[in-house]
Amino acid sequence: MFNVQDESRGRLSVVLFCIFYSSFIVLAGCEKNPTSKLVNPSSSNTIGSWTGSWTLYDDELKTGGAVMLYTETDGVEIDFNDTDAPRVGSKCLKFSWDGREVTAYSNPPEYPSDYRESDFVGFGLIVAKQVSDYEETTKDLSQGGFRKVSFWAKGSLNTDVSVKIEIENTSGQATSIKLLPSQEWVYYEYDVNYDIAVIKDYAKILMVYDEDGDPQTANAGRGNGGTVYFDEIKISQ
Repeated sequence: MFNVQDESRGRLSVVLFCIFYSSFIVLAGCEKNPTSKLVNPSSSNTIGSWTGSWTLYDDELKTGGAVMLYTETDGVEIDFNDTDAPRVGSKCLKFSWDGREVTAYSNPPEYPSDYRESDFVGFGLIVAKQVSDYEETTKDLSQGGFRKVSFWAKGSLNTDVSVKIEIENTSGQATSIKLLPSQEWVYYEYDVNYDIAVIKDYAKILMVYDEDGDPQTANAGRGNGGTVYFDEIKISQ
């Protein structure tokens, strides 16, 4: 377990406030866009209770909320209905990036003309049912006493590429979990060290390219991404 570096956190903050309109357009796009495979969850799919665990994904997205993209590129695939490699059941979540150029918006006043190349791709499982309602929509999970996140993952990453899952609390304090993908399914369980209470995001999932392990320095090249599969993503007591 480790903490997200300042630059990565800054980029996430920029993205969360600046690109949700464009993300909404992408999610509603044509079939040739791989994100069109995203399920359209309903509140009836949300399982779990205020005791035990809350399942975010298992065969389908079960949050009752939307999916928010943090960057734009044709080289990313986010498929909640992948049938090639589930651990249990019939489906799993596939997240892949072929390494091609990614863009992220920099400054809200210049949206959408001011954008820059980014060295990460990612998405969030958000509380709001529509990305455009992200800022105004929260969920109070304080009764559950949730302090753990668990999931199964497998896959492969190219050189200098890492995958992270981030869980935040009300004040923005975050636990970031770095995966070490294997060709076989591996179980991950982490204590986030605080109660998960009033939230806008259930989880943020990122794939990051960093040549020297220091996010403060610029990358000279661009990575070739990778592919990671997730199953049975839960928060629990």
